[in-house]
Formats: sequence, C-alpha cells, structure tokens
Amino acid sequence: MARKRKTKPQPSYKPWLALLLAAVLVVQVGYLSGAIQAPQPAPGAATRPAQSPAVAATPAATAQPMSGVEPKPNPSPPLQKPSGRALEETVLITQPSQDPPPEALEQPVRPSAPISRPTPNPQPQPLTEKKPPQPYSSHTGVVRRIVPVGEEKLVALTFDDGPWPDTPAVLEVLRQYGAKATFFWVGLHLQKRPEIAQQVVAEGHAIGNHTWSHRNTPMTPEEAGEEIERTAALIRHTTGLSTTLFRPPGGRLHNGLADYALQQGYTVVQWSVLSKDTEPLEALSIADNVLQGVQPGSIVLLHDGGGDRSKTVEALHTILPALQAQGYRFVTVPELLESSRVAVPNAPSSRLP
Repeated sequence: MARKRKTKPQPSYKPWLALLLAAVLVVQVGYLSGAIQAPQPAPGAATRPAQSPAVAATPAATAQPMSGVEPKPNPSPPLQKPSGRALEETVLITQPSQDPPPEALEQPVRPSAPISRPTPNPQPQPLTEKKPPQPYSSHTGVVRRIVPVGEEKLVALTFDDGPWPDTPAVLEVLRQYGAKATFFWVGLHLQKRPEIAQQVVAEGHAIGNHTWSHRNTPMTPEEAGEEIERTAALIRHTTGLSTTLFRPPGGRLHNGLADYALQQGYTVVQWSVLSKDTEPLEALSIADNVLQGVQPGSIVLLHDGGGDRSKTVEALHTILPALQAQGYRFVTVPELLESSRVAVPNAPSSRLP
C-alpha cells in the first residue's frame, strides 16, 4: 500500500495583502480630504525646518478644502531677520542695571542688516563748556594759587612777619637774581624797623598787611578791625603806600580777621606751597619743599621775620637759580593777579597823593 506524501500547508497572503491595501487606501483618503498635507517647498528655496505645533495649529492650516479639489498647502510666512533696531533694543534690555564696562562702550553693537523702518532723530545733547582753572578758593576773595594766562611760568615768593633783622639779607639774594617778592608785615615789627620797610619798597617789592600783633585767636569785629586798621595806618605813615593785600596769621580764615578784611575790600592771600622754614630744618630741606611743590601760578610761603631766618636765606640761594633754570619768573602777588586777568578790589598797592 502506497504511503501518502505529507505536504506543508502553504501560507495565505490574503489577510496581509488586505491590510496593506486598507492602509494605502486610508493614506490616499487622508490626502484627498486634506487631513494630511505633504510639504511643498517653493522652487529654488532651501528646505525649511518643520513648524512648531503652535504654528501648525493656525486657522490657515486647518481650513477645509473645496469639494473635489485637492487643496494646496498655505506656505508659511518667510522668517524675518530682525532689523538693526531690534538688535539694539535687545541689547539694551539684556544689559545689567549697572553701568556697562568701558570696553562695551568702546565696541558698540552694529546692526548686520539695514534698518527697514525710520528711527526718530535723537535730540542734540547740550555741549558742556570746559571751565578754565579757578584761581580762587571756595572762600570768596581768597587766593591760594593764581593760574596765569598763557604758557608763561610765573611764581610768587611771599615773606611773612617782617620787617626783621634778616630782611636785608633776603633782599640781597632777591636782588642778585633779579626777583621780586611780596612782604606781609606785622605792625609791631614795622614800628621797630621803619627803615627796613622803606628799603623793601624802594627795591620794588609789594607789601601786605599781616595784622598788628600776629594774633590768630577768635576775636570780635572791633578787635579784628583794630588789628588790621592800625597796621594799615602805620604802613601809610612809614612808606606812603596803601595796600589791599591781607594775610591772616597762620592762614586762619574763621577767627574774624578774614571776614573783616573781605568786608573792607582786601584780597586775602593764602599759599599753595609751604616751605616749612619755621621748623628746625636744614636749608636743603627747605629748598626741596619749595622745588617739589612749585607749578605755574604758585604762591610760596617763606619767612623773613619772627626768628632766626638764616636757613631761609641760605635756601634762597638754591631755590632761585633752580627755578630760573626751569624757566620760572619771580613776580609779586599783584603781578600774578594781573597775569590771570582776575579782578581784585582796588589796586594791590598805590601811592597816596
């Protein structure tokens, strides 16, 4: 009896084929109904990135197509490159609240594209006028350093507390170098040495009032007036000159003396360079103090009276030639005031009729 040959059952492709056809049909129906849209980039344009869900959900994307007509997808609006103004505004918004560093100011952001919209013209900023150096201090009528007009290097040497036995030696050094100076006199010393005072005036130096007794403690207006007016009267009697230069003892401005002098039209003369020649210093140290501090328009404080001034006289032999070698010219305080075109009350010194 012959054996029947077993054969393997053949797989049926019909179910899978049916599923494939159904899927193709669904996709085709989706394209026809507009639920699925294929991207159609413009000819010649680069492929654009897919839109975000927020953009895809716009009304233009979900509009229903006309019956029987395959709708064309609405092209997305082209991406706009931000204008230069927008870049600037962004930078301003993201800057920190404090002032930007200097390098940020030196390298401002430049827009890479031309600005497409007009910007308002900024309002012109007022120009700030550069003010010249102010020769007066905050205390009205008080001078410390007087900046001369132009490039000339001027300096005023001033000597306090004379007339004194050392004053003629000071005059000799000034005469040797052709220098002029300003002497502020104490009334009590002027009363004792009128002939020295007359020599100062005869050699062309300027003079100023330094009170009667060199008192620098607080005083009433009546006391301040006596200190100043008594010395002024003696100066007129001894030299025939009247002066409107005044220096308060110790440079004190708030003990009543400076206030009275200013009310009477005096120019209160302080200093910008301190020699410290009233301290126990050697002549070289006194000279160094002056030479290191002098600049055009300086007023230097020295002393010809009130003590032994031999060190000051010795220091002058170093100070004068050194400054002359630097191009300085020695002038009186009135000449220095005139060089800066500063108006001062009356003339600094004038001969009585």
